[in-house]
Amino acid sequence: MSSIQVIAGSMLGSSEYVAEAAADVLETAGHDVQLHLKPVFDELPVEGQIWLICTSTSGTGELPDNIKTFAENVDDTNKDLSTLKFAIIGLGDSSYVDSYCHGALIMETLLLSKNSQQIVDKFLIDARETDSEAEDKAEDWVQENIGKF
Repeated sequence: MSSIQVIAGSMLGSSEYVAEAAADVLETAGHDVQLHLKPVFDELPVEGQIWLICTSTSGTGELPDNIKTFAENVDDTNKDLSTLKFAIIGLGDSSYVDSYCHGALIMETLLLSKNSQQIVDKFLIDARETDSEAEDKAEDWVQENIGKF
C-alpha cells in the first residue's frame, strides 16, 4: 500500500475535520497515513510519497496561516519533487466567486510547477455546508478514488 501524508491548511477547523475524515478512509483501506495539522516542509518525506492536501481559503483568496510557510518552503526548495504524487481537496465559500477555493488552486499550481504528479483532479467543497456534510463528501471522494492512492 501507499505512504500518504495528509496535510491540512485550516483557519477555523473545517479543513482539519475533512483531512481527518480522508485519513480515516485511507487508513481503513490499508495505507500508511500520517496527518499533519501544522505541516513543516522539511519534516515531510517526498520520495515515493503521496501528499493529500486539504486546504481552505482565507482572506481574499490566500492560504490559511498554518500552511503559508509550508507553501513558501515548497516554492523555495531545490529538492526534486518530480517523484512526489499529490491530490487536493479544497474548501471555500462559493459566495466569494473570485476567490472560491483559491487556496486549493494555489497549492495545485505550486506543486505542478515543481513537476509533482497530480493523481486525480482536485475536489472542491463549498464550506457553507455543515462540517459533517463536508467530511462526508470528502470521505466519498476518497473512496471513489481509492485506487489512485
